[in-house]
Order: sequence, then structure tokens, then C-alpha cells
Amino acid sequence: MDLDDFRNSKYLTQRDIENLSAKERLVTVDHVEVERVGEENVLKPVAYFVTLVKGLVTNITNGEVLSDIVGSIKLVDWHGADVEIYVDPSVGYGGKRTGGIRLRPIPTHKSQTVEEEYDEVMTFGDKEVA
Repeated sequence: MDLDDFRNSKYLTQRDIENLSAKERLVTVDHVEVERVGEENVLKPVAYFVTLVKGLVTNITNGEVLSDIVGSIKLVDWHGADVEIYVDPSVGYGGKRTGGIRLRPIPTHKSQTVEEEYDEVMTFGDKEVA
């Protein structure tokens, strides 16, 4: 046990993400709720994921990533978006590098057979070879 076991953040923290395995960082948005957060009690979208208990207070940067993935700025449309959640150490706040939680699309690798990859007609001299 360490001090972090006694922190009771309602929302995801960098430490939460750092403690996830690479596979656990691949998540699907379950739903988004608008909640009052922070000392200022400001309304913010909070994304909840299928496999994680805590939600992510979604800033503009992460909101734009989700919007780009699903092709919509409507929060309800973010349901089902597959993303990777990670800590980016270069994120700054208040003029200092503090790190921050970021989202990115999960890369899709479309595998092709050799035939599909080289499915073009080539000419050698006066002969066409497929």
C-alpha cells in the first residue's frame, strides 16, 4: 500500500492510467454525462468507459479526438468509440509541464495478402504480368 491508495478521486487520474496494462488502456466509451466538476463547479462532459469504473473529465483536446473518431460533436454520439487512453508527459498546465491524460484512436491494421498488395498489372517489354 502507498499514499495513492488513500486518494479518493471520483475521476480518472494519471496514476490510474499509469497502473493499467497496455491492453487495459484500449477502451470503449460507454456513455458521456455532463457533471459539475472542480472547485469552480463547472459543467463538463465526463466520458465513462465500458471497462473502467471512473470517468474521464473530458477537456476540449480529448473531446476533439472523440468528435473526430465518431464524426460528430454530439456527446451522445461518442458512445461506442474505441480509443486508447494514455498519459502524455508533455502536457502543460499553468506554464509547467505536468503531464495529462490523453485519448487517441486505436490504430487499425488492415492486413493484406501478398496478392492484394501486389494486385496490379506490370509490363515487362511487350508482356503484361498480373
